[in-house]
Amino acid sequence: MAYYSVKIASRKVQRFIFQSPKLKHMLGANSLVGELFSHDFFDLKRQGEYGIIELDFPFQKPEEFNSNKNPDNPWLNFNQGIVSASGGHFEALFQTVDDAERFAREAARRAGTKCPGLMLDFFLSEINLGAQFNPHAKKDETNLFSDTAMTEIRDRLDTYVPGNPFLQMSADGNLPISADAAPCDEKREPSEYQHTLEEQADRFYANRTQDQLSSWRQQVIESLNMGDKFKDFEEFCKLSLTPKRNLLALLKLDGNAVGQGFLDFQNSLQGKNVGEALAEMEHFWYKKRQAMMRMMHLAVKNATNSLFKKYNKHALEQKTPFIMLMMGGDDIMLLCLPEFIHFFLRELKSELEYLNKASFSMGIAFFKYSYPFSHANELAESLLDSAKVKSRETNPPSNALDWHILYSTKPLSIGEIRRKDYLIGYQEGLPDVLSGKPYTLSEGLDLFDKAGDLAYLIAQNKDNESEDAGKNKYKMLRTSIYKGKKHVQGLIRELLDPTSDWLKEDKFSQMLDVIELLDTIPEEEK
Repeated sequence: MAYYSVKIASRKVQRFIFQSPKLKHMLGANSLVGELFSHDFFDLKRQGEYGIIELDFPFQKPEEFNSNKNPDNPWLNFNQGIVSASGGHFEALFQTVDDAERFAREAARRAGTKCPGLMLDFFLSEINLGAQFNPHAKKDETNLFSDTAMTEIRDRLDTYVPGNPFLQMSADGNLPISADAAPCDEKREPSEYQHTLEEQADRFYANRTQDQLSSWRQQVIESLNMGDKFKDFEEFCKLSLTPKRNLLALLKLDGNAVGQGFLDFQNSLQGKNVGEALAEMEHFWYKKRQAMMRMMHLAVKNATNSLFKKYNKHALEQKTPFIMLMMGGDDIMLLCLPEFIHFFLRELKSELEYLNKASFSMGIAFFKYSYPFSHANELAESLLDSAKVKSRETNPPSNALDWHILYSTKPLSIGEIRRKDYLIGYQEGLPDVLSGKPYTLSEGLDLFDKAGDLAYLIAQNKDNESEDAGKNKYKMLRTSIYKGKKHVQGLIRELLDPTSDWLKEDKFSQMLDVIELLDTIPEEEK
């Protein structure tokens, strides 16, 4: 039987979520988007009198599955004729083209009211569930927001705008403004939109939102028995035990070759009917999402416990050293204290070894909490791209990471930064390369371990001398990075160990990366 499919896909979601520089607004915006796709569109389809379409999802539910606590429920979705409802994607089937168009109009209005400024595409296509599935067939889809198709829908979407009212200037002039901001509802003051974000963040913290990240977060904080509510970046940053207590770490993680893996899986479905293929593909992504949530739960929980065991001051705070900003089927965005990163990477490596088949690339931007978050976000993205290049050096791809400590608010890519600051030329011979990054995860973890060892060695020397002498050794090493190989080698011989393995030619660039990591080590180790 032929049906009509409406697909809704989000674009530039991070741009929408991170337009406001306030932590609470980011959490609220992310929760609104999650709720829109996993709850609002579902309710609209179920309550809109569109006719009954029951699809089969022939897979056994996990033993621990609880439909009341988990909004990610493909069994319920398929029963309502919904093929997908997560990760910024929604697809539902309708019996008539009129029903499909009516749903598109109502869904667009709902999105414009709840998430004004969120960029969405709506696609309409005809689908025959009994036909043979062909992954290579060209999709005959109509974009409902195109300039030439179905103008009666587009013209009625008076609540859909490209600008984000969450960032407009309020009447009193005290709120930020976006250059392309446009009102979604002239009856609402921009301050009302700001209040909406803050209310949603409060509901998120109170576990009263209906999105997947909120469900995951609640399980984690219950297992850790601690709080994770922070007023702003500064309050969160002050939990750190690093020297200046002004650094945060933003980690972006993305699965390697997941897209190719899905294409290969699609090809394996050729010959099945379309209805079976739809269920198989949704099950593929469902397993990815669940595996990611389990892996991250164990990694952050075990890393937190290890951090608290080593640093009693953290244990006394009883607040999580991390904030999960985003989580998808194969990607995450984690904000955390700099000292948490080492413990997290170690636990993540352990979980990945257990999973065996999965591999990930990671970009980590260490930045001052007073710096623009958008800058840190872009830097972490470029570091992730760098790590992906490293991961592709092996087949299958390896776990890889790259990191950088941001000392400037000037928005440069990591490539520009390294060409400018990490190459020292001489009149004769080749230039010194002042970094060995990116690394495989195992190599990177080894350097984090070395940074801890170096901090301990400096602390031991400090105990034998004056406190100022110990601190000066750290500062001398830190500032020596950009002075070249001979300068650093001389300091290593003089201050640490004249027979150090780090004096070897092939270890030099790595030693500089280790010295740089000293900024992420808690004060009590130095």
